[in-house]
Amino acid sequence: SGIKDLCQRLADCHRVPHEQIIPCAGAIEALWLAARNFTGGAARIPHPTFGGYEPAARAAGMQIERQIVPLGSNRLETIEHHLQPGETVFYCNPNNPCASWTPCEELMTAIRAHPKVNWVVDEAFVEFVASANGGLLSMADLPQNLIVIRSLTKSWCIPGLRLGFAVTANAKWQAALRAQQHPWSINSVLLSWAQHFLTPANYRF
Repeated sequence: SGIKDLCQRLADCHRVPHEQIIPCAGAIEALWLAARNFTGGAARIPHPTFGGYEPAARAAGMQIERQIVPLGSNRLETIEHHLQPGETVFYCNPNNPCASWTPCEELMTAIRAHPKVNWVVDEAFVEFVASANGGLLSMADLPQNLIVIRSLTKSWCIPGLRLGFAVTANAKWQAALRAQQHPWSINSVLLSWAQHFLTPANYRF
């Protein structure tokens, strides 16, 4: 089907298994699906950051812990001192709007060091970071406690087509995200665009 082809094309571009990819109507749908995956839990959101995390978490009935991180300080180190088992961290990398960046190796080390914490890492602008080298998706063996959110809106300049995706190696989370998604989030115009343009060569370009 068209969706399977889209998943394979995204997998080819980002070198991740196609079954780990959930295409969405922009990164914002992926974010709301991720929040619903942790309905009723606790959400840790370091601020300042993208304003879309709190509405998604609130709609999912999550208890929000807004953690202020002074500009210029290390965001990751700041929140690590406060992490609690079972909570979900919404982490924007690079951060929006202040563009602070946590190197992928440091972030992945923290994610693996806290396996009982759920991590939702929003990499919507990662292609604009020269040192990112593909972001977390370029790293082998994604941990089971991680959902990565990506957007094609910015890097491919297709805001009207609405294409983003979520990636997780957690099979239970894959099934839950797909079950929560409404059936028409990916339209035929987008699928046609993907068939013509979504290739590894064009992505590298």
